[in-house]
Amino acid sequence: MPESGDEHANLGKVLSFLREWDRGDKTARTRVLVTFLSANTGKTFHELEITLAQVASLFLARITTWMRLTYP
Repeated sequence: MPESGDEHANLGKVLSFLREWDRGDKTARTRVLVTFLSANTGKTFHELEITLAQVASLFLARITTWMRLTYP
């Protein structure tokens, strides 16, 4: 299925978002997480998949791993 212009734009934003997370320290990751929560509170997983261009599970895995390593 071809991507629409909106899906392609979302993917670019999401990849930038993930890059910021991957390169960030604890302060940067906290800021990314707060921004993510304020923008997405109340959304279902399906809505997150649409917003995050079908890579919500990758971001949620990053959050889970970071929390397990940061707060043992």
